[in-house]
Amino acid sequence: TLSEYDNKPEEDLQKHLEFLNNLPLYIEYKNKYDEKFVVSHSTLKEVWHLRDSPKKSDKNTFRMHCLWSREFDSEFDKLEGIDYNVIGHTPRKYSYVKDKLVYVDTGCVFEQDLTAYDMETGRKFVQPFVGELTRKKDSVILK
Repeated sequence: TLSEYDNKPEEDLQKHLEFLNNLPLYIEYKNKYDEKFVVSHSTLKEVWHLRDSPKKSDKNTFRMHCLWSREFDSEFDKLEGIDYNVIGHTPRKYSYVKDKLVYVDTGCVFEQDLTAYDMETGRKFVQPFVGELTRKKDSVILK
């Protein structure tokens, strides 16, 4: 979090912000069965059609939805051309696959399981939390 930069040079923060701002909002992947997966932080169902829009307002809507949306339980038919959207963002007790959604956030940051999904086999891998978290004002540190 930003508080981690309190006692560091401003250049460190700027360098990391530049790195983060240049990461893709989503990654597309086709498995050996020709199934198309889109991996994103949050669901893309409401905004997938805006991904290539030239309008600045559409680009902003797409970006904010990809990063912050918590709407993920219906209307996956709007993900035209995608077989599965692999997402996280809102911790759940269990990972699951429903319609076109592969939900993998099982709350590791809250001392719960860490889940991974193999897009080739459909297999889920669950690692129970090990360790101890220390919570500071605005950050979580794994010991």
